[in-house]
Amino acid sequence: MIKLLGCLMVAGASVLMALNYIKNLRVRVKGLRAMIEFFTVIRIKINYELSSIPELIRGLKEKGGYPISSFLSECVSNLDKGKELKEAWYLAIKSFSKQMCLTNSDTSMLSEFSAGLGDSDLSGQIANIQLYTEMLEKNLQEAEKILKEKSKVTLSCSLFGSLIILVLLI
Repeated sequence: MIKLLGCLMVAGASVLMALNYIKNLRVRVKGLRAMIEFFTVIRIKINYELSSIPELIRGLKEKGGYPISSFLSECVSNLDKGKELKEAWYLAIKSFSKQMCLTNSDTSMLSEFSAGLGDSDLSGQIANIQLYTEMLEKNLQEAEKILKEKSKVTLSCSLFGSLIILVLLI
């Protein structure tokens, strides 16, 4: 009886680890989509409102309802502490990347984006945002592909492995 209970616990742990991995993949896809949406909104607002990026970030945070509201809150909090936009962005990205399970390449790309914030004229900023939006879209396609390929395989392997352990121990 104890063997059976132990086997079920091992099988359950294996399946839960697989489900957690799949959840992290889904969260990454959601985070990348949210950043692409955010970049699109900022590009449009810079083009038509002619506002600075810190003002836009504050305005978007106040409106709320964005999937990246925690990122916006962190960024505004850093700006209110007296940090420059680039440093505030970088610190918010570090926090956001952990929360949204972003890979190192996603995080470094988003961190590099801060280097061009507010350094050029209107058309330069719009071009910079467009460039990083396209790069994020490539990462999103890769993340969706990984999610599609690995979610079923991971769950199947964890179930099969736990069944093997169950048979061996019984």
